[in-house]
Amino acid sequence: MKTYRSYSCNFLVPDGTEWDERVREIKDWLFHPTGASQLIKNDDTEYYLRVRKVETSEFTRIYRRLAQFTVTFTCAAYQYLVRGSTRVPCPEAVNNQFETAYPIFYITTKYPTGNTATITVNGNAVTVQITTPTTIIDVERRMVYTGDYKIINGNATGDLDGLVLVKGANTIKFGGTKNPAMLEYVPNWRHAYDRSVFQAEFHRKSGTETQWRYGTDALFLHRQH
Repeated sequence: MKTYRSYSCNFLVPDGTEWDERVREIKDWLFHPTGASQLIKNDDTEYYLRVRKVETSEFTRIYRRLAQFTVTFTCAAYQYLVRGSTRVPCPEAVNNQFETAYPIFYITTKYPTGNTATITVNGNAVTVQITTPTTIIDVERRMVYTGDYKIINGNATGDLDGLVLVKGANTIKFGGTKNPAMLEYVPNWRHAYDRSVFQAEFHRKSGTETQWRYGTDALFLHRQH
């Protein structure tokens, strides 16, 4: 399920002769190879939308210094908590106050050779053969990676879907390691979110952040590297 947010944007250039260069800058930023990641409102900065796809209309020149275009963000149909996107030590008891969450687990050890680890969430166990100092389990994508994101799904046994965090109380157990290891996670707390369309004005661009103005609100597009 996806949600679509469309913004009608205007932008000004100091000199009308710089119009084409400004269009190239905006397109280069929106379609950067790293991809857009988080769409945030400045009056709701504790939440963000995950941007999956970016599309723009034709850039229409209205006056010598003024142009207009529409940008549409295709997002996951959930609003995610910013504080739930941080990697933290994984507790044994988790109270999920939101929708079902798909965490990312990180297993780290100084002694990977011949090591295995088992994560058990609410009685559902997944065992991973560890071959590198960091092992990543992405529950939403149903993928297991090394620390440098080499796919190693064949090293895991068990149902990755069983590692979701349901609404309410959850228990997480970590063990089965022959050598010392640590478990961390990114919980990815989220709320369901409706489809909506807004009109906004392109305001400015700088660094890794673009700001749109919608009435008295500002919208920020953050990119994760």
